Order: sequence, then C-alpha cells, then structure tokens
Amino acid sequence: MSLKHIIVLILMMTAYPVYAQSDLKPIKWVVRPSFGKTLSITKLSGGYITDNLVEFGSNTYYWQFISSTYFFKKWGIEFSFSGNHSSKLNSNYDIFISQVENKYSENYFVTAASGAAYSDFNIVSGTIEKGSIGPVYKIEKDRFVLIGRAMIGTTSFDTNWGSADLKGKGTNELINIHWSNDRVLEDCFSLNPSFTFGYRLFGRIVLDFDVSYWIYKIDIDYTETIENLNTSEIQSQSYTYSDWINELSFGIGLMIVLK
Repeated sequence: MSLKHIIVLILMMTAYPVYAQSDLKPIKWVVRPSFGKTLSITKLSGGYITDNLVEFGSNTYYWQFISSTYFFKKWGIEFSFSGNHSSKLNSNYDIFISQVENKYSENYFVTAASGAAYSDFNIVSGTIEKGSIGPVYKIEKDRFVLIGRAMIGTTSFDTNWGSADLKGKGTNELINIHWSNDRVLEDCFSLNPSFTFGYRLFGRIVLDFDVSYWIYKIDIDYTETIENLNTSEIQSQSYTYSDWINELSFGIGLMIVLK
C-alpha cells in the first residue's frame, strides 16, 4: 500500500461520522485475520554445511487466517495460528547441493540429494507454523480499541536430511555421507506477548495494527555420518544449533465483531 493510499484511508476514517455511544456495543467475540512481517533479533546460523537443511528463516512474512477471541468483560481468552515463510527458503535445496559439490568435487564425482525442497508449500501454514493461546485485556473508548496479550504457544518447522555419494576421480573409492537429525519436526515452546491498536471503521469492523514479540529456545543436533564403502570405515561428527531466538512482528488486519 502506497503512502498516498494510507493518507486517503486515514482521511476517510477521520471524516466518517462518529457513532453515538449507544451504537458502539462492547466487543465480546471477534475474529482477527491479519498479515505482516516478522524480523529476527537473533539469527540461527552455525556456519555448518547443514545450515540449509533447517527450514527456518530469520525474516519472514506471516499471514494469520485463524485468530479468535472471546471477552467475558474486559478480560478474555484468545487462540491464534499463523503461517510464516521467506522466499529465501526456496533456495535452501540448491545452496546445500552447491556447498556439497564445492567441498568434494575436486577429488570426487558428487551426487548429492536433500529433503530441503519446498515445492509442496502450504498456503495456510507456510513453512514455519506459530500457534498461541492465552489471556487478553481490552480497553475500549469510542472508536478506539486497545488489546494487550500474554500468550504461550509453539513455533514449529522442519529439519531435513541430506546425503551425498562420492566416487573417487581416477580411483575405485566409494564414499557415502549422510546428514540426519533425530527429530523431523522441531517444536519450540514460545512466549508471545503482543499488543493491538484498533480503530472502529464501522459497527462490526475494526482496523487493527499489531505488534508481537516471540521468544523461544532452539536445540537441534545434526549428525554427519561418513562411510567408506570400500573399507566399511565409518566416521561421524555432530553439528549443534542451540540459541534463544527473539523475534518482533508488525502487522495490519481487521477485527470482525461476531457478537
């Protein structure tokens, strides 16, 4: 949306006749579709060859199709779910294959493969899923609505496998390399405080601006197994990702009052 469109929207909102207080019924049950961007304050990167096997993006776009809140009075409870994705994740497969080939192609013919391909992108959940539930508190005054939340939930994403078959150049040496993780799906317990500022456009429609904070711990262990098929010798090495991830999201959407 351009700056010109935003200015026109604000003028329309301001010029719209103010409802009488009796027409502005307190919000009790709402749904809240929205979209926005999530910025990572801390990034997950170990500098390992397995970095591109983790289906995790530091900066993503999110869309929230599912979010519902029920207010008893000022206090209420909310459940929300959002899909997240970064276009950079689409290139993880190619980057991983390229890194394996660059590392071993001087001495070997390399055939590499990986599960880090995202042709099965899900329009609802994206590649990173975030869900949360918890208490909320609202303040309503004329057309303005303020909502604060203290939510807990999960952040989920896939951890993929990788493999490479090496054939020695000018030799009969055959080597198989496999990179694996003990958990295909990484579920991270998350804390998710957030705040919404809303402006009531019409009786049941509220334009809202959201600010949300996510904090969670990631613990991922990859094992690299190198097997010499000629001698049956096996070597292994571990790559560990362990860090607290802090993210800040900014979004815009609508609160649709059901009751």
